[in-house]
Amino acid sequence: MANPEYLLCDADALIQVFLTRQVQLLVALRTKYGVKAAIVPEVESEVRFNQRYKNQYENSLLKQLSSGNVTVLDTDRSRHLLRDRELPEGEIPGFVERVRGRGLEYNKYVHEGEAYSHAVATLLQLPLLSNDREALEALEHAGLPVSLPVLRFFDLIAFGVSESIITAEDGQRARSLLMGAKHEFLSYPFKEKKASFSECLSKFSARLHAWRKSGTPPHPRGPRDVIYFVPL
Repeated sequence: MANPEYLLCDADALIQVFLTRQVQLLVALRTKYGVKAAIVPEVESEVRFNQRYKNQYENSLLKQLSSGNVTVLDTDRSRHLLRDRELPEGEIPGFVERVRGRGLEYNKYVHEGEAYSHAVATLLQLPLLSNDREALEALEHAGLPVSLPVLRFFDLIAFGVSESIITAEDGQRARSLLMGAKHEFLSYPFKEKKASFSECLSKFSARLHAWRKSGTPPHPRGPRDVIYFVPL
């Protein structure tokens, strides 16, 4: 299978999807590319009971969970995924324990949501959507494996515009909402107030693209590499 089964999402990036009202990007990933947005249980708790937003996005998350656009990648679903990948049944409990142990190790350096997101992403070889550059750098500095790659919210926006899932006007509205909110991360150059959305997009090094060539797309080797999704 060319595309990953899931795109893991950290709390900060998923909240930006809800804040900017860009859930259609998650719908398109599932329906056009077969890639479901997923969260670990620790991120589910962070989004539903976020300290900054309280429970402002709980209903948004519950709606996307019920519609199938977001999946909680808990232990049971991880087991199913491993079976689908034809991992021998006898090896599954040990693999699940490795995920738990890696999450605990990562939690020494970063918050719980980021710790378990990167732990699951690395062991299941899944990409991760996260704006938390500090968490990424902390894990790298500790010499720990990280997700390949780590996508940012604006990678989704750029992908949506390039694939005609959303318009440039939709992208600008999302950008404006984030610029008007407090403490929300914007990727460079989208934080440049005097630059237009199109100008920012032209300068942005997007890490997510569609693959329309023959053969299998190259696999990302680093957290800042490009990943390609093949249309269904």
